[in-house]
Amino acid sequence: MWLRARLRVLFGFLALIPAVAGAAPFGVRFFVNTPSVASTASRFPLGAELYDLATGLRVTTNGVSISLNLLRCPGYPSSCSVTVVTSGFASGNTSAGVVNFSNVRIATGNTDYYFSATASGYNTGTSNVFDVDQAVVRFGAIPATPVSTASRFGLVASIRRGTQPADPIDSLASGIPIRLSLLSCLGYPGSCSVSVLDSNFANAVTSSGSATFSSLAVTPSGEDRYFSSATPGYSGINTGTSDVFDVAQGTVRIVTPLSYVFAGVPFVVNASIRAGSLLSDPVDVLADGIPLRLSLVTCPGYPMGCSPSVLNSNFANGVSSNGLVPLAGLVIPTIGSDRYFTTSTPGVSSISFTTSQVFEVVDQADFIFANGFEGP
Repeated sequence: MWLRARLRVLFGFLALIPAVAGAAPFGVRFFVNTPSVASTASRFPLGAELYDLATGLRVTTNGVSISLNLLRCPGYPSSCSVTVVTSGFASGNTSAGVVNFSNVRIATGNTDYYFSATASGYNTGTSNVFDVDQAVVRFGAIPATPVSTASRFGLVASIRRGTQPADPIDSLASGIPIRLSLLSCLGYPGSCSVSVLDSNFANAVTSSGSATFSSLAVTPSGEDRYFSSATPGYSGINTGTSDVFDVAQGTVRIVTPLSYVFAGVPFVVNASIRAGSLLSDPVDVLADGIPLRLSLVTCPGYPMGCSPSVLNSNFANGVSSNGLVPLAGLVIPTIGSDRYFTTSTPGVSSISFTTSQVFEVVDQADFIFANGFEGP
């Protein structure tokens, strides 16, 4: 393949067009040529110019129509029979002898393609010969840590030049839209029935063959989720699917220092977002940027029947980083019994809320006098 590509670049394809006696003294040639290998997603430039056959210099004539035709010569560089794939593939008028064609794309994979450039009264020129591989969308790995309804994670979709997982990224595939759909296949990897949960989950556009999706959040919780791809408006690109993953329920857990705090003395509440509903479930390290708000509530007579009363609905606020929200410097100014905190995540509805343990707010001096030691 390397030798074949080198031969194409070195010798071009002019040998396929025989010299004609009495031909025009001017011709068309490519000064921006085809890539050695493209894919059905590649978008590349071509440039054709008029030139003087005797001197090799550009002819700077305006308004000459140059047309591109797409051809194949299967078996090149051996003897081959030329076939026309698309006559009138593209056209443009010269400006100072030049026509630039941008975002050229061939949607059907095959070998031994080339372009001819024609203009009335000028000798035809041909491009290098090149192959077009099938383009396939492939996904990077879903994060290995537990994914929950609070997770915010990134995912990369790349367009590959070929159908094998190890095939290279098509760096010429820029400006291709990729749309993610979220699907479920319960029972995977056994027999399962696919259902579409969101056909327009996220959108991005490729740059140099890759599209990055940021801050993805999957709700509701459930098993055997995966993403599939589409390229709206672009045929000739095979779709891909991501790894299958499970989504646990994101749950807020908060811990106060002990069963009491001192009135007027700063203390810390440690809040975390867990991937699951159990106390033993891990912290969701992908839960970044989740706003957390504490409300201070009392329920006099706890644990007997009691009627909760909100003392401060906006007691403290923080934002999660790697699933953790340390809230320091909290102060409750007045003593009282049967206090606890509830949580909310403003603007994020996919997270379950819990309450803290119930605690007392006591006078520090009275507590030390009664117990003979300093508390928390």
